[in-house]
Amino acid sequence: MDYNAKAREFAELMAGMMHCPSHQSTAEVTRGETGLLMYLGMEHNGASAGELGDRMKVGSGRIANVLKALESKGMVVRSRSPLDRRGVQVCLTEKGQIFVGARRREFLKRMQHLMEQLGEEDTEQLFRLMRRILEIEGGPERRA
Repeated sequence: MDYNAKAREFAELMAGMMHCPSHQSTAEVTRGETGLLMYLGMEHNGASAGELGDRMKVGSGRIANVLKALESKGMVVRSRSPLDRRGVQVCLTEKGQIFVGARRREFLKRMQHLMEQLGEEDTEQLFRLMRRILEIEGGPERRA
């Protein structure tokens, strides 16, 4: 097997998947902003700006700009950390929580439809391969 050619094909497929509806930004929020909001909504509400930068693999300047944009849209609020007065924690506002809940429901609905189209056998195969990739590449705790 020509693994170099397969790697290129894989990269093209992944790039194509980024254009699927579940990965598109909305008129209100960009894709990067959505990623940050979803991270906060997945039991990370109150994360530090530094943690967000590490998770999103961007520098402090970029995180500051994204947070400023989300604050101006009323999606997040930054405040001093009660544990470390020098640190800043980021929390979803009610508007941000509503946005995250709606996006999560929309995503789950799309994934359910996708799995129905794939069928049971292909869905299980997809999950098996995804678990294998995570095993090889390392889960979220190993991506630092």
